[in-house]
Amino acid sequence: MAVSYEDILNANLKSLKKAAQAWRDMGDRFGTLHDAYRSNVKPAVDSDSWRGDSSNAYKAWSKVTLGQYVDAQKEAKGVAELLDFAYSVLKSHKEDVKKKRDKAKDEGMVVDSHGRCTMLLVNVAAIKGQDTADYYREHPEKRQAEETKWTDAVARAVKSTQKADEYVAYLLTHTPKGKSGVPNGFNGAIKGYAGKVGAARVSKTYEAIKNGKNPSLRHCEKQPSSPRRTPKTLCSPALSSTISAARTGLSRSTTA
Repeated sequence: MAVSYEDILNANLKSLKKAAQAWRDMGDRFGTLHDAYRSNVKPAVDSDSWRGDSSNAYKAWSKVTLGQYVDAQKEAKGVAELLDFAYSVLKSHKEDVKKKRDKAKDEGMVVDSHGRCTMLLVNVAAIKGQDTADYYREHPEKRQAEETKWTDAVARAVKSTQKADEYVAYLLTHTPKGKSGVPNGFNGAIKGYAGKVGAARVSKTYEAIKNGKNPSLRHCEKQPSSPRRTPKTLCSPALSSTISAARTGLSRSTTA
Protein backbone atom coordinates (compact mmCIF):
# COMPACT_ATOMS: atom_id res chain seq x y z
CA MET A 1 0.00 0.00 0.00
CA ALA A 2 1.34 3.42 -0.94
CA VAL A 3 2.18 5.79 1.88
CA SER A 4 -0.34 8.54 2.58
CA TYR A 5 0.14 12.26 3.18
CA GLU A 6 -0.17 11.76 6.93
CA ASP A 7 2.19 8.76 6.86
CA ILE A 8 4.85 10.88 5.17
CA LEU A 9 4.59 13.73 7.67
CA ASN A 10 4.78 11.32 10.63
CA ALA A 11 7.57 9.18 9.19
CA ASN A 12 10.46 8.57 11.57
CA LEU A 13 13.24 8.17 9.02
CA LYS A 14 15.93 8.01 11.68
CA SER A 15 15.13 4.30 11.89
CA LEU A 16 16.75 3.94 8.45
CA LYS A 17 19.99 5.45 9.75
CA LYS A 18 19.92 3.14 12.77
CA ALA A 19 19.30 0.13 10.53
CA ALA A 20 22.15 1.18 8.24
CA GLN A 21 24.54 1.36 11.19
CA ALA A 22 23.37 -2.04 12.44
CA TRP A 23 24.13 -3.58 9.03
CA ARG A 24 27.50 -1.82 8.96
CA ASP A 25 28.34 -3.22 12.40
CA MET A 26 27.27 -6.66 11.19
CA GLY A 27 29.70 -6.32 8.28
CA ASP A 28 32.50 -5.49 10.71
CA ARG A 29 31.69 -8.59 12.74
CA PHE A 30 31.73 -10.76 9.62
CA GLY A 31 35.17 -9.31 8.87
CA THR A 32 36.38 -10.30 12.32
CA LEU A 33 35.00 -13.82 11.88
CA HIS A 34 36.68 -14.08 8.48
CA ASP A 35 40.06 -13.15 9.95
CA ALA A 36 39.63 -15.57 12.85
CA TYR A 37 38.63 -18.40 10.49
CA ARG A 38 41.54 -17.69 8.16
CA SER A 39 44.06 -17.49 11.00
CA ASN A 40 42.86 -20.34 13.22
CA VAL A 41 40.48 -22.78 11.54
CA LYS A 42 41.78 -23.08 7.98
CA PRO A 43 45.44 -23.69 8.96
CA ALA A 44 44.33 -26.51 11.23
CA VAL A 45 42.30 -28.09 8.45
CA ASP A 46 45.14 -27.72 5.94
CA SER A 47 47.70 -29.41 8.18
CA ASP A 48 49.21 -32.80 7.24
CA SER A 49 47.85 -34.49 10.35
CA TRP A 50 44.50 -35.21 8.67
CA ARG A 51 44.47 -37.00 5.32
CA GLY A 52 42.06 -38.99 3.20
CA ASP A 53 38.84 -38.35 1.29
CA SER A 54 37.10 -36.72 4.21
CA SER A 55 40.04 -34.37 4.66
CA ASN A 56 40.04 -33.41 1.00
CA ALA A 57 36.29 -32.82 1.05
CA TYR A 58 36.47 -30.65 4.12
CA LYS A 59 39.43 -28.67 2.80
CA ALA A 60 37.44 -27.84 -0.32
CA TRP A 61 34.46 -26.78 1.75
CA SER A 62 36.64 -24.68 4.07
CA LYS A 63 37.63 -22.54 1.08
CA VAL A 64 33.95 -21.99 0.32
CA THR A 65 33.29 -21.05 3.94
CA LEU A 66 36.14 -18.55 3.90
CA GLY A 67 34.70 -16.95 0.77
CA GLN A 68 31.26 -16.80 2.32
CA TYR A 69 32.59 -14.72 5.20
CA VAL A 70 33.92 -12.24 2.64
CA ASP A 71 30.61 -12.18 0.75
CA ALA A 72 28.65 -11.83 3.99
CA GLN A 73 30.72 -8.80 4.94
CA LYS A 74 30.24 -7.20 1.52
CA GLU A 75 26.51 -7.90 1.55
CA ALA A 76 26.05 -6.32 4.96
CA LYS A 77 28.09 -3.25 3.98
CA GLY A 78 26.15 -2.99 0.71
CA VAL A 79 22.79 -3.05 2.45
CA ALA A 80 24.06 -0.35 4.81
CA GLU A 81 24.92 1.83 1.79
CA LEU A 82 21.45 1.33 0.33
CA LEU A 83 19.77 2.20 3.62
CA ASP A 84 21.86 5.38 3.90
CA PHE A 85 20.81 6.28 0.37
CA ALA A 86 17.18 5.51 1.20
CA TYR A 87 17.36 7.87 4.16
CA SER A 88 18.71 10.73 2.03
CA VAL A 89 16.15 10.29 -0.76
CA LEU A 90 13.10 9.83 1.46
CA LYS A 91 14.12 12.63 3.83
CA SER A 92 14.36 15.04 0.89
CA HIS A 93 10.90 14.05 -0.33
CA LYS A 94 9.38 14.35 3.13
CA GLU A 95 10.80 17.87 3.41
CA ASP A 96 9.29 18.74 0.01
CA VAL A 97 5.83 17.63 1.18
CA LYS A 98 6.18 19.75 4.31
CA LYS A 99 7.34 22.71 2.22
CA LYS A 100 4.26 22.50 -0.01
CA ARG A 101 2.01 22.26 3.05
CA ASP A 102 3.64 25.28 4.66
CA LYS A 103 3.35 27.35 1.49
CA ALA A 104 -0.34 26.50 1.31
CA LYS A 105 -0.77 27.66 4.88
CA ASP A 106 1.04 30.88 4.02
CA GLU A 107 -1.69 31.49 1.44
CA GLY A 108 -4.40 31.16 4.09
CA MET A 109 -5.17 27.47 3.57
CA VAL A 110 -6.02 24.87 6.15
CA VAL A 111 -4.57 21.48 5.16
CA ASP A 112 -6.43 18.42 6.42
CA SER A 113 -5.03 14.95 7.22
CA HIS A 114 -5.43 13.90 3.57
CA GLY A 115 -3.56 16.91 2.18
CA ARG A 116 -6.68 18.70 0.95
CA CYS A 117 -6.52 22.48 1.14
CA THR A 118 -9.40 24.72 2.16
CA MET A 119 -9.15 28.50 2.22
CA LEU A 120 -9.99 30.07 5.58
CA LEU A 121 -10.90 33.69 4.96
CA VAL A 122 -9.98 34.78 8.47
CA ASN A 123 -6.47 33.46 7.79
CA VAL A 124 -6.34 35.25 4.43
CA ALA A 125 -7.33 38.49 6.15
CA ALA A 126 -4.62 38.08 8.76
CA ILE A 127 -1.93 37.25 6.18
CA LYS A 128 -2.89 39.27 3.09
CA GLY A 129 -5.33 41.84 4.41
CA GLN A 130 -9.09 42.22 4.60
CA ASP A 131 -9.43 43.44 1.01
CA THR A 132 -7.98 40.15 -0.30
CA ALA A 133 -10.26 38.15 1.97
CA ASP A 134 -13.27 40.14 0.73
CA TYR A 135 -12.21 39.52 -2.87
CA TYR A 136 -12.25 35.75 -2.38
CA ARG A 137 -15.56 36.01 -0.51
CA GLU A 138 -17.10 37.79 -3.49
CA HIS A 139 -15.48 35.48 -6.05
CA PRO A 140 -16.00 31.89 -4.87
CA GLU A 141 -14.72 30.49 -8.18
CA LYS A 142 -11.33 32.16 -7.55
CA ARG A 143 -11.32 30.81 -4.03
CA GLN A 144 -12.01 27.31 -5.32
CA ALA A 145 -9.28 27.66 -7.95
CA GLU A 146 -6.74 28.54 -5.24
CA GLU A 147 -7.82 25.59 -3.12
CA THR A 148 -7.46 23.25 -6.08
CA LYS A 149 -4.05 24.69 -6.97
CA TRP A 150 -2.61 24.05 -3.52
CA THR A 151 -4.32 20.69 -3.07
CA ASP A 152 -2.75 19.59 -6.36
CA ALA A 153 0.66 20.91 -5.31
CA VAL A 154 0.58 18.87 -2.12
CA ALA A 155 -0.72 15.82 -4.01
CA ARG A 156 2.17 16.00 -6.51
CA ALA A 157 4.70 16.09 -3.68
CA VAL A 158 3.00 13.09 -2.06
CA LYS A 159 3.00 11.20 -5.37
CA SER A 160 6.70 11.86 -5.85
CA THR A 161 7.38 10.56 -2.35
CA GLN A 162 5.37 7.42 -3.05
CA LYS A 163 7.40 6.83 -6.20
CA ALA A 164 10.65 7.41 -4.36
CA ASP A 165 9.59 4.90 -1.70
CA GLU A 166 8.71 2.38 -4.41
CA TYR A 167 12.07 2.82 -6.15
CA VAL A 168 14.04 2.55 -2.91
CA ALA A 169 12.16 -0.66 -2.11
CA TYR A 170 13.01 -1.90 -5.60
CA LEU A 171 16.72 -1.25 -5.01
CA LEU A 172 16.56 -3.12 -1.72
CA THR A 173 15.11 -6.23 -3.36
CA HIS A 174 16.92 -6.39 -6.72
CA THR A 175 20.48 -6.63 -7.97
CA PRO A 176 22.37 -7.48 -11.17
CA LYS A 177 22.83 -11.03 -12.40
CA GLY A 178 26.22 -12.67 -12.22
CA LYS A 179 26.30 -13.51 -8.52
CA SER A 180 29.04 -16.02 -7.76
CA GLY A 181 29.42 -18.34 -4.79
CA VAL A 182 27.36 -21.18 -3.39
CA PRO A 183 23.62 -21.51 -4.10
CA ASN A 184 21.55 -19.63 -1.50
CA GLY A 185 24.73 -18.17 -0.07
CA PHE A 186 25.64 -14.57 0.71
CA ASN A 187 25.73 -12.09 -2.17
CA GLY A 188 29.01 -10.19 -2.19
CA ALA A 189 28.00 -8.33 -5.38
CA ILE A 190 25.64 -6.09 -3.44
CA LYS A 191 28.32 -3.72 -2.16
CA GLY A 192 29.52 -2.68 -5.61
CA TYR A 193 25.96 -2.53 -6.89
CA ALA A 194 24.88 -0.31 -4.03
CA GLY A 195 27.67 2.15 -4.59
CA LYS A 196 27.52 2.33 -8.39
CA VAL A 197 24.61 1.01 -10.41
CA GLY A 198 21.98 1.41 -7.70
CA ALA A 199 22.93 4.97 -6.87
CA ALA A 200 23.04 5.94 -10.54
CA ARG A 201 19.60 4.44 -11.18
CA VAL A 202 17.84 6.14 -8.29
CA SER A 203 19.60 9.49 -8.73
CA LYS A 204 18.29 9.73 -12.30
CA THR A 205 14.81 8.68 -11.25
CA TYR A 206 14.92 11.10 -8.33
CA GLU A 207 15.74 13.98 -10.66
CA ALA A 208 12.85 12.98 -12.92
CA ILE A 209 10.26 13.03 -10.14
CA LYS A 210 11.71 16.25 -8.71
CA ASN A 211 11.04 17.82 -12.10
CA GLY A 212 7.39 16.81 -11.95
CA LYS A 213 7.63 13.68 -14.07
CA ASN A 214 6.04 10.39 -13.07
CA PRO A 215 8.34 7.65 -14.41
CA SER A 216 7.18 4.05 -14.28
CA LEU A 217 8.93 1.22 -12.49
CA ARG A 218 10.02 -0.08 -15.92
CA HIS A 219 11.77 3.26 -16.45
CA CYS A 220 13.56 2.76 -13.15
CA GLU A 221 14.66 -0.74 -14.16
CA LYS A 222 16.19 0.59 -17.38
CA GLN A 223 18.37 3.20 -15.68
CA PRO A 224 21.58 1.11 -15.33
CA SER A 225 24.01 1.94 -18.13
CA SER A 226 25.32 -1.60 -18.57
CA PRO A 227 22.94 -3.97 -20.38
CA ARG A 228 24.59 -6.89 -18.62
CA ARG A 229 23.40 -5.71 -15.24
CA THR A 230 19.90 -7.09 -15.32
CA PRO A 231 18.05 -6.73 -11.99
CA LYS A 232 17.45 -9.91 -10.03
CA THR A 233 17.06 -10.84 -6.39
CA LEU A 234 19.24 -8.61 -4.23
CA CYS A 235 19.73 -10.21 -0.83
CA SER A 236 20.72 -13.78 -0.34
CA PRO A 237 18.21 -16.11 1.31
CA ALA A 238 20.62 -16.08 4.24
CA LEU A 239 19.69 -12.46 4.92
CA SER A 240 16.38 -12.01 3.11
CA SER A 241 14.26 -12.41 6.24
CA THR A 242 16.32 -9.81 8.07
CA ILE A 243 16.30 -7.21 5.31
CA SER A 244 12.51 -7.02 5.35
CA ALA A 245 12.72 -5.82 8.95
CA ALA A 246 15.89 -3.76 8.69
CA ARG A 247 14.77 -1.98 5.53
CA THR A 248 12.09 -0.02 7.42
CA GLY A 249 11.30 2.04 4.34
CA LEU A 250 8.99 5.01 4.53
CA SER A 251 5.93 2.77 4.50
CA ARG A 252 7.08 1.08 7.73
CA SER A 253 8.89 3.88 9.55
CA THR A 254 5.93 5.86 10.83
CA THR A 255 5.23 6.90 14.38
CA ALA A 256 1.87 7.49 16.01
